Formats: sequence, C-alpha cells, structure tokens
Amino acid sequence: MARAVGDDDDHPSTSSTDDLPVSRYANDIASAVKTNAVTVVIGETGSGKTTQIAQILLRSGVVADGSAVAVTQPRRVAAVSVAKRVAEEMGVEIGKEVGYSVRFEDRTCRLTRIKYLTDGTLLRELLEDPTLSRYSVVVLDEAHERSLHTDILFGLLKKLVSARELKLVITSATLDSEKFSTYFDDAPVFTVPGRTFPVQIAHATEAPKSYFQSAIETVVDVHVNTGPGDMLVFLTGQEEIEKACRAVEAHVRSMPEGECPDVQVLPLYASLPPDMQSRVFHPHDPNVRRIIFATNIAETSLTVPGIVFVIDPGVVKQVEYDAMTGMNALKVVPISSVQAKQRAGRAGRTQAGRCYRLYTKDALELDMPAITRPEIQRTCLVGTILYLKTLNLKGLDVMTFDFLDPPDTALIADALRQLYFVGAIDPDGKATSIGREMSSLPLEPCLSRAMVEAKRLDCVADTATVAAMLSVERVFLGQHRDATESLHELATHEDFLLGDHAVLLRIYQAWESSGYQRKFHQRYSLSDRGMEFAREIRKQLLGVFKDKRKSDRNDFDCFSRTDEGLNRLRQSLCAGFVTKIAHRLPNHNGYRTLGENSTLCQVHPSMARQLADKDGLLPEWIVYHELITTSRPFLRHVCKIEPEWISKQRELLSKKVNIHRLSGGVLSPGDAESTDAASGHEADTVDANKAPVEGRRITDEQVSAARERFLARKKQKLAKLAGK
Repeated sequence: MARAVGDDDDHPSTSSTDDLPVSRYANDIASAVKTNAVTVVIGETGSGKTTQIAQILLRSGVVADGSAVAVTQPRRVAAVSVAKRVAEEMGVEIGKEVGYSVRFEDRTCRLTRIKYLTDGTLLRELLEDPTLSRYSVVVLDEAHERSLHTDILFGLLKKLVSARELKLVITSATLDSEKFSTYFDDAPVFTVPGRTFPVQIAHATEAPKSYFQSAIETVVDVHVNTGPGDMLVFLTGQEEIEKACRAVEAHVRSMPEGECPDVQVLPLYASLPPDMQSRVFHPHDPNVRRIIFATNIAETSLTVPGIVFVIDPGVVKQVEYDAMTGMNALKVVPISSVQAKQRAGRAGRTQAGRCYRLYTKDALELDMPAITRPEIQRTCLVGTILYLKTLNLKGLDVMTFDFLDPPDTALIADALRQLYFVGAIDPDGKATSIGREMSSLPLEPCLSRAMVEAKRLDCVADTATVAAMLSVERVFLGQHRDATESLHELATHEDFLLGDHAVLLRIYQAWESSGYQRKFHQRYSLSDRGMEFAREIRKQLLGVFKDKRKSDRNDFDCFSRTDEGLNRLRQSLCAGFVTKIAHRLPNHNGYRTLGENSTLCQVHPSMARQLADKDGLLPEWIVYHELITTSRPFLRHVCKIEPEWISKQRELLSKKVNIHRLSGGVLSPGDAESTDAASGHEADTVDANKAPVEGRRITDEQVSAARERFLARKKQKLAKLAGK
C-alpha cells in the first residue's frame, strides 16, 4: 500500500540572496528612494522584493539613524514568516534588529530597524502617532492585493509624505504602474524582473461540472503519471482544503503498493496554527512528493519552495456586502487575469514547471475580470469610516476622501448611518466620546460599541468574553454546532433559549474553570487555535478597560454567572447591534429586519432548533451579528432581547438622516442630495429642531437638478433591463 508521509521537524534552510534579481537594482532603488518622496517598485514573482528591499534601504543609509523601516503585509502569517526569514538572512535574533508586529503579538524593541507588520497594525499606530515619527521609510508591500487597509493607507500616507520627511515605497508583484505613479504625483517606477523558469500552461477543453472534483482528479492523475516535483493546488477555503486533504490521502492509501508513489499532503490557509503553516517550508525527503492545498494566501504572500506543478480551478471565495440590505453574500467567484498569472508563476520558481488551469482559455479571456476588484468597493465600511472620523483630519469629508479607487457612495452612506445610530458620530459627523472609545478597541464597531455599553452596565468581563469568541474565525470544529450534543453539559436549556451569545459565554467559562485544558477542546469539538486566540483577545480587552479604571481592582463583573449578569450582557449587545435588530413574524419563525430596507430572513439552522420555546416559536425580538446569504438569507449569532430595551432605538431607526452633514459637508449640497437619492434615501435633517449649518442650505434648483439626474440614471437602468 502506498503511504501518506508525515511531517518533517527540521527548520527551513536559507539560500544566498546575492543572486536575487532585486539585488542587481539595489543602488538604483536606494538612490530613487533618497531623492523621491514616493517610489513604486514592480517586482515580478521571484524578484526578492519582499525580503530584500528593507535590507537594501537599511544598508544604503536611507533609513535614518535611530529610526526604522516599516514593511506592511496584508496577512499576519506573511508578516511573521517574512520577518523570521529576514532575521535569519541577517544573522540576528528575531525581535531585535528585525521584528514583527501583528494583532496581539509584538516582537520588536527599541533596537528594531526593520519591522514587518500587517497593514491593520500600521493603521492602529497612526491613531496613536499621526506622523509615524518612529519610521523614516514605510514600504507598502503586496499593494496589488488592494486590501481594505492598504487602500486606506494609500490616502493617509499620500498626505503624510507631503507633510514631513517620510519616504514611501509601494511594492507589488503586478500593478497598474501608470495608475499608481499618477496617484502619487508622478512617482518614479522601477520594474524588477523575476527569477523564474518557463511554465507550460494547459487549459481545460470544457468547463468542469465541479471544480473541486476536477481538482482532486487532476491531483491524482498528475501524481501518478508525472515526474518528481511538488504540487500546489488552489482552493477557496479551510473546509474545502481539509476535505481535499482527506480525499487525496484516502485515495493514495487505497492504491496497490507500487502503483502510487509516496506523498505528503499539507494544508495552507490563514487560520492554520503557525506551527502547522511552517510545515510547508520544512526540508523533506526528495523522493516524497508534497501536495499542498492552499487558499490564495499562496498566490503572493508566501512562496512555497519546490513547487513544480500548479493546479488552478480559477475561483476564489469573496464576501460581497450589499449596503441596501446590510447583507453579506459569501460567493465563490472567478479570479482575475492578474491572479491567474500569479498562480501560474508559482510553478516556475525553482525549475521549469507546469500549470493546469481547470477552466477554458475562452473563460480566461472573456469571462474573468482583468484585475481584482478592490476590497474597499465590496465590503462594509463602518470600521473604515469610524477610523477616518477619529483621525481629526482637517476639512475631512469622507465622501471625497482621496481613495485610489473610491467606493460606491451607498457604502459610505450606509456606514455613516450605522455610526450615527450607535452614537459614534454626532449629527455633524464628528466623532463622539463613544466613537473615540470604540475606535481604541481592536474589535469590529458593533462589538466595540457593546463593550462601551458594558462598562456603563458593569458587565465588562462577560461582554469581553463574548466579543472575543465572536472575533475568532472558528470556535467549533464541526460544520454545525448542534451536531455536538455534549454542549448541553456546559450550557443550560435556559441559556440556549437566550441565543448564541449566552452559550458562547458558558463554553468559555467552563473552559476557564477547567484550567484552559486542551483535552477540553477535544471533548467538546472546539478549535485549539480559535479558543486560544479568543483568550488572547479577551485578555487584551480586559487590559484596556483595566487601564481606564481609576481603581486597581482586577475583577470586573459583580453579577457574572447570574441571571442579572446575562441580562446586562444582552443589554450591552442590544446597544452595540442597534442597527441589527430583527422582529419575528406573527405565528411564524421567519424574521424581518428593522430599518428602511427591511429584509425577510431566517435564523441559521445551527441555532434555530435550540432557540425555540416549548411551542416551537423563536424569540419575538433578537439582535444578530451577521445577515448572510448562502442558499437563502440567514441570521447568524443571534441573541434574544426584550422589547422595552429597544423602544428608543426603534424610534431612532425610523428617522431619516442627512448624509451630507454626517459626511463632513465638503460636497456641494446638490451632489449630497443626489447621493441620498441614488442610495434610496432623502437628504432630510437628523434633528428637525436643530438649525441648519450655515453655508449648507439646499436650494430648490439644486434639489430639482439632483432629482433629474437620479431619474435619468433610473430610466437608463430600466431600459437596460428591458433590453435583456
């Protein structure tokens, strides 16, 4: 019988960096950075830009004495792994001259000269130090991925380099260099060729019925019928990757001895524990082929050594946010032509390779987008707008902020409404004390608002526990939580009737009582990494609130583990999720969300049965964490609330708001009215008793002109629909 080989415990080896293409351009790059505020470096696959540019700038004296160079990465795993690699190349201890800073982990010190960090971490540093005085150079790496945080940094750092002596380097594997150069005031562009070998590309002759099944069949065929070389297979997510690993291992073990060579099957995705991620970099027996199933993290963020064969199904999983309904749709969508090129390039890093594309050439040329759509144009912007509001930028109007690719005004308007309804901004769009406190917490806005309310209600610890459990990617190992009946040992029937949040609280409390034992995870089918990460988040949140307390008491909740404690927890959640309230239909378990654009939906099946009372009915009123569309609209992570808690909120939600005022007011009033009309809202005042702000009065002519523009666009859309 063929065997699936286990993991090697050796550490990855390093090779000489002198022959990397970027090294040949070291003097030119250093000179350009010295003489220009912004420099764009297009480094093709294998150029060495991610590990070498910071070292080049440090050696050439571009990084001023006593300061550091910051290098951003869109993913935590990349920031950590690249920092370790650079420290090893320089022969220094990680955390000293070379370090990294990611959420809940900072391996730097006052001696650090090269610091790798996530783009989100750099944004948080900007809140505390608006001039980034610690750095003389900032490198934004992997800019082509156009993550939400990177796009915000583009706009903020563009302002900052004109305000102080700061050097900015934009690096990318593939990028529209002319577009970036123009955005950054005609910045110079360097193109560094990659160190790659020829890659043969084979396209499917017809579209497969199932890209997953086609990928598995191709993996087995390539493994059995081709020569040596490791294989990289792109899939859409953790669940799919784990399923594929099991399928291939089972297939290999079922084949007769001698018909199938030995193989090592490895997963690679962002939420995988670091020690398991590092296995793909370990040296291994050259007689054993490695098959690595990975998400798009392996496109550019990480380079897996030894890859000769790439299997590309041509899809990626994305969340698309609809501002009109407040609904997230998790979709498997085609990759862009840029991503297809990146994936194929992974096969030619160490020798000539081959890429098997499980889609036709026509599909690539006619159906797939040319470039990846920026995240800022397809995601909820509540956290982004709150961040910009708390920066106190003079004359800021978020509707006209200098984004490289501005998001739809409906997304910004939706974010402004939500922030106003939770009290994070006032009617003039200025950040309130609540908003500033929310922004200081490393949580999504709804949860940070709940934490602020928890402080008032004296239930910080319980709310921090729930916020932490909701902030990790995965708590349960099973696909559906109710598959594990043993959870009833941890939470009572009454807890389940209150919803997910009470159950999550009880699970964490039981784990805490067990002494945080790992066998607890196994017994109740919990994720080791998820629970440990939740513990770290909770610890940080309690540390933040302890610092804000005048007392040195370590205890927070005098009502914890009581019915009163659960009531206070639910009231805190109600304040945080005021824009996510749903009301059950009469004598029916369907729900309708509150707000101007209400949606009919259902509680996700993973909780619905547990939440029902003896008559089979779900709670009349609930708040929910997420409204997501899969096969139909579902509410995830729901909590029962009492109607008397939301009387003021229901009244507030029925009011119309003046988006023009909330945005900052730099737009012309007519355009503000047009923005509201296009989003399906009227530009009404928030408070009818408050006098209008001087200089913002909207004339009848401007209103008429805006309405005509809106009706014209609507007429065009209807004409297009009629022609289909």
